[in-house]
Amino acid sequence: MAKEDPRLHRLRVGDSERYAAVDALGEHYVAGRLDAEEHQQRCGQALQARTGADLMRLFADLPLPHPDLLPAVASSPRPTPPARPRRTYPTALVAVVAIVALMAVVRAPFLVLLLVGVAIYLVLSRRG
Repeated sequence: MAKEDPRLHRLRVGDSERYAAVDALGEHYVAGRLDAEEHQQRCGQALQARTGADLMRLFADLPLPHPDLLPAVASSPRPTPPARPRRTYPTALVAVVAIVALMAVVRAPFLVLLLVGVAIYLVLSRRG
C-alpha cells in the first residue's frame, strides 16, 4: 500500500489524488468518524495539499480507506500508437504514369498539367 512507502509521501500530488482523499474523507464522514465541521476542514486541507505527506496527515487518526498515492502512470502505462504504414508505389505503376505523361506531352499538353496536379497531391498527402 502507498502508506508503507515513505518515498511516496515526498512526491507532489495531483488533482486525482486530492479528489481521492476527499472521497475517502466522505466515507469517514458517512461512517460517523468525522463531524460536519471536521469533514469540511479536512476536505479543504486535502484540496490544498501539495505532497503525499500533506494528504496522509489527514488520515493519521482514521482507519482505512486512505487515498492511493501511487501515480496513475505507474498503474496504467499509456499505449503507444501503432506505426503508420508507409505507402509504396509499385514500379509498374510508376512506369505507366511516366508513359502516360510522355504521351500527354506529345498529343495533349493539358493532360500533363492534370498529372502534375495529381503528383503534387500525392506528395502532399504523404507528408500529412
